Parts: sequence; C-alpha cells; structure tokens
Amino acid sequence: AAPARPAPAPTAARVTRAPLDSAAADSLYVGDEPDAAARAYEDVLALAPDDARATFRLARLRGRGDPEGARALHRRYVALVPDDAWGWLALAQAHARVGALDDALAAADRAARLAPDASDVALDRARLLERAGRDDAAIVAFE
Repeated sequence: AAPARPAPAPTAARVTRAPLDSAAADSLYVGDEPDAAARAYEDVLALAPDDARATFRLARLRGRGDPEGARALHRRYVALVPDDAWGWLALAQAHARVGALDDALAAADRAARLAPDASDVALDRARLLERAGRDDAAIVAFE
C-alpha cells in the first residue's frame, strides 16, 4: 500500500468561516497569510475565548490596521497571562501606537518588574521614556 500523504497546509483559498483549530491558525500565521490567520484566530476565540495564544497572535496581526483592537486584545492577553513580561511589553507598544504614553510606561514598568534582567524590556522602556519626554529617566534607563 502506498504511504498516506500528509494533508495539505491550509491556505487563504481554503479557509472558511467554519471553526478551525489552533494548529491551522498557527500554520496560516507562520505561512505569512495574515488575513486568513486573523480569521482563523477569530474562529478559535469564538470557541475558546480564553485561548491566550490565539489572543496574542490576533493582537499582533491587528497591530497595524486596527491599533485600538490590538490594544484591547493585548489587554485581554495580559489578563489571561499576567506573568508574561513580553505580553506586558507588547501591551506597552500597543498603548504607544495610539499615543497613550502613560499607559505604555505603566505596562513597560510591569514588564520590567517581571523580567528585571531582560535587555529588550529595559531598552523598550527607555525608548518609551524618551518618547514621553522624560529625558533624564530615559538616559538612566539607557545606561
């Protein structure tokens, strides 16, 4: 007997509004099909609203075209996974995209408390301080 062929990876052309599992959504995300991946993650969240991975990835996908929607999803993500410093950092960046610099700094501070030795957290926090016009604090943070 011939060996079974693996199922083809989902593509934008094959994605429907039928519920998809997380693996299919992840495949679309990694396959650089952002619109189809976003729809797939929406389907996942319709069935499992507390799916942290789908929440985070959908927030990343919405980041450019829907900054307020992305910000809401990042808020939801940190509510689901409050100990993820990088989730707080992503929320800080989402806040900054819409000009909410005080909220961005608060989220970056939370990330810094969770990962005090992470250079990317410190660097992003310093950049936010600079953007907020807090030059002295930014200099200290950069050092």
